[in-house]
Order: sequence, then structure tokens, then C-alpha cells
Amino acid sequence: MIFRSYFGEKDMPFKRPEFEKVADNIIKYVQYALIIVLVITVGLAIADAAGSYMDYDIAPKIAIIVSVCLCGVALVILESISMYLVRAFKIKMVFFSFECLTMVILGILTGSVLVVILFCTVLTECYMNLEKFVDKFIMLVCSCAFYIISYVIGWVLINAGASVMDSVVNIFSGCLYGIIALVIDFIIVEILMYFYRKNVELRHALKEAEDSKAALREAYAKLAETSVYEERNRIARDIHDNAGHSMTAVIMQTEAAKVNMDTDPELAKRSIIAANMQAKNALEQMRASVHLLAGRTDDLALKTDIEQIIMETASGTDIKIRSDLDDIAVPESVFRYVSNTVKECLSNGLRHGGATAFYVEMKQEGSALHLLISDNGSGIPGDIQEGYGLKGIRERAAELGGKCTFTTEEDDGFETDIILPLPAAPAAPAASFHADSQPMSPAAAASPAASSEASPAAPSAVYSDAGTPAVSAAVPEASTDVFASSDSAAMAATETLDATYVASEAIEEE
Repeated sequence: MIFRSYFGEKDMPFKRPEFEKVADNIIKYVQYALIIVLVITVGLAIADAAGSYMDYDIAPKIAIIVSVCLCGVALVILESISMYLVRAFKIKMVFFSFECLTMVILGILTGSVLVVILFCTVLTECYMNLEKFVDKFIMLVCSCAFYIISYVIGWVLINAGASVMDSVVNIFSGCLYGIIALVIDFIIVEILMYFYRKNVELRHALKEAEDSKAALREAYAKLAETSVYEERNRIARDIHDNAGHSMTAVIMQTEAAKVNMDTDPELAKRSIIAANMQAKNALEQMRASVHLLAGRTDDLALKTDIEQIIMETASGTDIKIRSDLDDIAVPESVFRYVSNTVKECLSNGLRHGGATAFYVEMKQEGSALHLLISDNGSGIPGDIQEGYGLKGIRERAAELGGKCTFTTEEDDGFETDIILPLPAAPAAPAASFHADSQPMSPAAAASPAASSEASPAAPSAVYSDAGTPAVSAAVPEASTDVFASSDSAAMAATETLDATYVASEAIEEE
């Protein structure tokens, strides 16, 4: 049915839609050639008729020649109209019937084998437009029958005085010649049209491939641009979450040291040491972000990472943070989201909720991860107005296939409840996040600040317009080329931060 799609509808198999310019020109050139052959053959048939009737009287001779001329002109006109103007199948078949009648009359009047050339010319144009092989074969058989009838009658009328043997031999040879010519024409046209169809099909396929290629290029460009923005946002959020959380902890610890400087110097000293450690951790986090840009990550379990965040937040302060954490293997996107969300909630609870106690719970419930963060802060009166931070946490949870709900009452804290789906069979026990991070020591893990005793859930504070969690841990593949030019800058920044870190280590040792 391939040919039908190119040359016509089901009820109009002769109708051809427009092809590419080259394909259209090929069809037009073939049609011009057919008309020229038809005109030349009609001229030869008229000349042959004039020669065949030399012995006739002048009046009958002129009548026959005029009749041959009229039939020839009519045939050329009918074929031209059918070829260039007619598209409907039924009308075209009517024209073909009149053309066959005209050729039969010419065959009877001339008794010449030249008529077979007229049949071949008309049939060629029909073969070019017909779709089904059966239809074309039926036309071939009918044309052979018409040719034989016209040739036999014409030869008998012109050669009435010939012997029976000569008549039989000439009629048989003429009919055989005509049939062979019609069959050869049928085969040649069918082969040529087969290659033509394949050529048209190939042109369409190439055009579709070019269109698809252009569409893919456009989609790739848009994807690369989108990936650039997503990666920039991810890096900005990553740095904001890490640095914001660390600086909040440093401020709380230095404020505690200032308050206890006169009354409890030892406690103030511990607060200053904790602030120093937290500042150092901030530097490590900055190094981790730059290492990530450079494509380097180290493995760290999610539970260990959250415990380390809790320890760093509570160290050197009066803040109490209790936790109940399962060791869960998660994809890197979930790892990053959970880690950053915990930092966000703790940091915002301290800065905006005035919280003094937190509860962090992470449990695996079937094929889902359940994260609950609550605090005893001031809460929010009335409806929750989602800022950049809250909206980002909720939207990112939805992107990961989970859901996030916020609960709060005035003077009764704030609670963030998140449920995320987990892969059926995680490939790795832990995801990567921090570069150059150190696991929490057993002593720190045993401290009250990181204890695992359960407590009633009090809401968690997430009020600020702080950044939302990261989108991905690695630069998206589509934007690799875009970020390639920044590799050297990222490596240089990594070396600078590494040098700063080494210097801080040396100062601490001294």
C-alpha cells in the first residue's frame, strides 16, 4: 500500500499529491516524452495509411486518410486531457475507454503494427498512476485483446486478395509482435516505477530524518540550557544550605560563649572551640561543593551524614536535638534532598523559630522513606505562607515522587513531614554527598545531642527563603558541553580551598 499513499486516495487511485520538486520534474518529463511519442506515432500511422491505400480511388482514399487524421488528433487530445487535467478515477477510466476505441478504429483503418506503439504509450501513463498490480495486468490483457481485434480486421480489409497462408502468417506475426511489445512495455514500466517509488520513499525518509535531526538539535539545545539553569540553581542552593546552616551554628555558639565568658569561662571556651570546628566544617562543605563541580565525590552514609549535622548544630550550645534514624540506602538525589532538608529545618528553626529542642526521625516504611523534623519554636499564626524555602522543599519532594506536608500552630512549633518512595532494590548501600568528610566519632554519637531516644513530635521550623535541596549530584549529561569550559576554573577553586584547608590544619596544630 506504499504506492497508494503517494499517488492517490482509495477512491481516486490516479490522484497524485505533490512530491519534491525533482520528483515532480521526472513525472513531467516522462509525460512530455509520451505525448511526443504519441504525436510521432500518429504521424507515422497517417503516412502508413496513405501508402496502404494508394490503389484506391481518390474519394475513398481521402476519406480514409481524413478519418485516420481525425482519430489521431482525437487520441492526442484525449490523452493530453487525461494526463494533465483529469484526476478522478471514474472520469479517467471514461477517457481511457474512448482512447481504446480510437486506437481500435486506427488499427482497423491502417492495419499496421504501429498501433501497438499507441497502445504502449497510453498504457504507460496509466501504469504510472495505477496502484494495484492486478488492475494493471487486467488493463494489459484488455489492451492485447483490443489490439489483436483491430489488427486482424485492419489487415484483412487492406489485404483482401492475399492468400490464406500469407494472411495467417502475417496476422500471427503481427499479433505476436504486438503482444510481445505490450508485455515488454508492461515489464519495463513496472520495474522503473518500482525504483521510482523506492526513490520517493527514500526521499521522504531522508526528509523526515532531517526534520527529526533538526528537532533533536533544538530539543538538545533547550535541554542543555535547562540543565545549565538547573545546575546553577542546585549549586547555589547547595552552597546556601551548607553555608547558612554552618554560619547559624557558629553564631549560636559564639553568642553562647559571649554570655558565659564571665560566669563560666570553661563553657565559653568549649563554645569557642565548637564554633571553630563549625567554621572549619563550613570550609569543608565549600570544598565539597567545589569538588562536586570538579566531578569528585566520596561515599558517606545518609544516617552518618544526618548524625554529623545534628552533632555540629548542637555542639557547644544548649540546643537539644534528639533523633531516631534508620540506616537506609537511597539514591543520590534522595540523599541530597534529605540531607539538605535536615540542615534547612535546623537552621531555620534556630534563626526564625527561636527553637531550643528538635526531634529528627528517619524511618523506612516498606518501600518508602519517612522523614519527620519538628521543633518547639514559636510556630506560625494563621495560614502558612510558603516562601522560597518551603515551596522548594515541597516541590522537590513532588519531583522525587513523594509528598511533603507542613503543620504549625502559634507558640507550638513547626513540623515538616516528608514521605519519599525508595527503589525496589537499591544498588548501593549509601549515596555520595560530602567530599573529605569525617564520620562522627563514637563519643560524639553517644552524646545527648545525638541520642536516639524517642520524644513527642514537636513541629520543625522552616520559615526562611532559604534554598531548596539540590537537583542532582552531577552535571546533567546534556549540559556537559556547556560546563566543560568551567572545568579549569573549578579545579583552580578546588586547589585554593584545599590550600586554605591545609593552612587551617597547620594553624590548629600549632
